[in-house]
Amino acid sequence: MSRDCAPRVVAELPDEGAVSLVGTTEGIFGITPRERFFRVGAETDGAQATVSVLGPSGPHPTGSFFVRRGRLAWVASHELLGSDSDGRGRSLLASDAFAAALGPADLYVLRASGELVAMHWPESNATRHVASVRKQAERMVVSYPWIFGASASDVWALNLETHALRDVPQCPGDICQRIPRDLGAVANLPLVTWHEGPPMPFMGRDSRAFLFDVAAWKLTQLPPADNDPGFGADFVADGRCVYTGNAARGLAQPRWSYVDGNRMVGEDGPVADDGAEWLWIERERDGGRSRLWAAQKVPCCDRALASVQP
Repeated sequence: MSRDCAPRVVAELPDEGAVSLVGTTEGIFGITPRERFFRVGAETDGAQATVSVLGPSGPHPTGSFFVRRGRLAWVASHELLGSDSDGRGRSLLASDAFAAALGPADLYVLRASGELVAMHWPESNATRHVASVRKQAERMVVSYPWIFGASASDVWALNLETHALRDVPQCPGDICQRIPRDLGAVANLPLVTWHEGPPMPFMGRDSRAFLFDVAAWKLTQLPPADNDPGFGADFVADGRCVYTGNAARGLAQPRWSYVDGNRMVGEDGPVADDGAEWLWIERERDGGRSRLWAAQKVPCCDRALASVQP
């Protein structure tokens, strides 16, 4: 694989793209707008990967789904569902599931009552009580030992070892939370990311992006980019850069560095971290096919950090 910042097309996607995307050691998985699961196979001999449709996800998938040891789990219509990684062997893992998050050893489920339970999935779907959070969440992520939840109005955190519940600091230096979305955790680093949104142009409010340092318990707003001031696209991050569709920039840089051409495409769909690479989707503007793209983080981040800002 090239060490240059050279993006490539991984695969042609089914339907009109994807509303959710996850990269794992067991493959790349996604959910289409028509609520169908798909799996992207391995690339071979420079050829694009094949895409397999695994079947319906069920109505109203939340976009959170998980892969571990050949099994899938996801939340749809307030149920936690599971299947083999080929879409077969579907089963109900838990009812009354409003949000879920995958930790190092367990899968955590938040019920409507605010009770947080855990299961040692995929070996077992037997649940055990963890804590009474008495909070709601539309999305959760684990940055161990903390689990973070984002509701319609705030972001909260629960320590899975001590069961201490903390609110993420609000409004440091006039930074405020508003309808947090796209909550994500950075692999192998104590960092959590999310967007404020959606944008409200008539009120002069953009969709601001945040990085939360779990170790320092500090919330930071990523600086607006002068070549994308609204920044409403999905993104992933590491300790050096943030990445969106076809672009990367340093955490403190006010300008995106494009990896192919001069176009921002992150608004076309989700962005995912695939270890050494990040993934995004580009859709043809005439409503045609969608493509899954990938680029390596380290060389693209290096190039972004070395770029001379005008």
